Amino acid sequence: MVDVRRNTVVAYLLMNERFPFSIPNGWFQIAYSDELARGSVLPLRYFGKDLALSRAENGEIALLEEVSGASRAWVERNRIIWAWHHGAEAPPDWEIPEVAEVSSEDWTALERHRWIVRTHNQEIGENAVDRAHFRYVHGTTNVPESELHLDGHIRRAVQHVRMRTPRGEVDGQIRVEAHGMGCTITRFTGICETVLLLSHTPIDGETVDSRFSFTQKKTEAKSRVAAAVINEVVRQMNQDIPIWEHKKYLAKPMLCDGDGPIPEYRKWASQFYC
Repeated sequence: MVDVRRNTVVAYLLMNERFPFSIPNGWFQIAYSDELARGSVLPLRYFGKDLALSRAENGEIALLEEVSGASRAWVERNRIIWAWHHGAEAPPDWEIPEVAEVSSEDWTALERHRWIVRTHNQEIGENAVDRAHFRYVHGTTNVPESELHLDGHIRRAVQHVRMRTPRGEVDGQIRVEAHGMGCTITRFTGICETVLLLSHTPIDGETVDSRFSFTQKKTEAKSRVAAAVINEVVRQMNQDIPIWEHKKYLAKPMLCDGDGPIPEYRKWASQFYC
């Protein structure tokens, strides 16, 4: 007789040999605010669990695990609903920041893009500090100079880049502020004022639900350059996905000059595992 349960466990372990770490702790997007109407229930699958997200007629939100009925911490901020996940069920110890541009009348409604990717949050974050790949994967005109600052659960980076736009090559700056491995706020300046909210939510141990939410100044949003900024970011995401889905994590990779602060990033990321 075949032991279905044992075979399932073995298959799961083999599948996750790619990633020697668990689902990270932190805040993660589970819906946009306008996806949850009053009086409705939204079934979800995240963190390897079936969840039920509901909004009562009075606007109050509840997030429950369907099997156990246990409630989870949540917050509604920046027109997004975020859930707290912690492997040891510890309560939240930091908050999602307010992004003023999202609620400003001078900025556009969020333009949304979404992917389901066979990878892990740590791999996605590591991609951001791999300077060389911007030149050799995405075809930027140079390897961007960057600065990395780590402060508790926050990772800040500044990149000086040159982008191709309809008006030619333009020098710009990208400021990245990551709060854990589920919420990143990126601001593009010098080309077209753009704010990007990135969320990467684990569906299970090797699948991530990635959402990009863009807002731009209304005075610039209808220009060809504004559209080019968004199109370029989306293009680069589409180029990264096949690499993430076919690579294997190496604990001791062979690094070269110019590869970026990957060891520093990995040390920072280690705090989000139990």
